[in-house]
Amino acid sequence: ADLEAALEAAEKAASMEDWNARAHNAVGAARHAMGDVRRGRKEDPAGDYQAALLAYQAALRWNPKDADTWVAAGIVYHGAAKWIESRGGDPAPSLEKAREALQRALTLRPGDANALESLGEVLRDRAKGEASRGEDSTDAREAAIRALEQAYRANPHLSSSGAQWVSALVEL
Repeated sequence: ADLEAALEAAEKAASMEDWNARAHNAVGAARHAMGDVRRGRKEDPAGDYQAALLAYQAALRWNPKDADTWVAAGIVYHGAAKWIESRGGDPAPSLEKAREALQRALTLRPGDANALESLGEVLRDRAKGEASRGEDSTDAREAAIRALEQAYRANPHLSSSGAQWVSALVEL
């Protein structure tokens, strides 16, 4: 109920002030959260993820240099890839869009720990997919480990970057 109320308020603000990138980001964040809740319940999050991406695209129209919005979009694409994979589909196109968004964030704000951590997770999933198809996953594996290590070094206090790094070293 609180999430729906937040979404309603954000959508109202975005509709009243189309130029307001923050309002569009708020819509994106609420839709992303709703999609994650649905995915956790094994319900289809595609509509919420698509709405989140549209909101982030609207925000980026007004502020294309907002690294945080690029990170958020990358995380949504990654969530979509996980859903697609859980349903037996090919997550590679969504993983590539996630990688592109996160690379864009890192171009705008080099060394950003959140972008690096998210990029490492995307590349780790890409490497796992390549390996499961019998493809050479060396490049993706090494890039994942490198990104997760950089995230940990950039901010050792991130809740999961150290664990993700160690996990990638062991899994990959």
